[in-house]
Amino acid sequence: MATAARSGHGCKIGKTGGTAVAEVLSIGGPSQSRDMLDATSMDSEDQFKEFIGGLVDAGEVTLEMNFLLANTEHKALMTDIYAAALTSWTLSWATVFGNAPKIVFDGWVSGVEATTPHDGKLTLSATIKITGKPVPTWS
Repeated sequence: MATAARSGHGCKIGKTGGTAVAEVLSIGGPSQSRDMLDATSMDSEDQFKEFIGGLVDAGEVTLEMNFLLANTEHKALMTDIYAAALTSWTLSWATVFGNAPKIVFDGWVSGVEATTPHDGKLTLSATIKITGKPVPTWS
């Protein structure tokens, strides 16, 4: 029997041990990738390139949220980029049964953008660049 797809409703992200970021609309990432190193030589068979695995880039996490001007976590996202403070983050995925899978990582707020349409709601986008190896828990 196939496992049913699940809604993202209830997923949370916040500084580890702190309050979750409020009014999150979507979370993207982490977008992890491994560098591929060209190992092609004059001996490579039939003129095909050969590659070996290099270092892993843990990627980024992007957030889109309703912008709450007085919210402490939203203010922190906007000031963390100036503070240049490395922070521990926890991303928890929602689950219907038992404990939610989560990933804990260290990251820098590397981008923040407020959007102010003349006929719509204020939104805030943030990008967190992961540094080092994230620690997933799938229980």
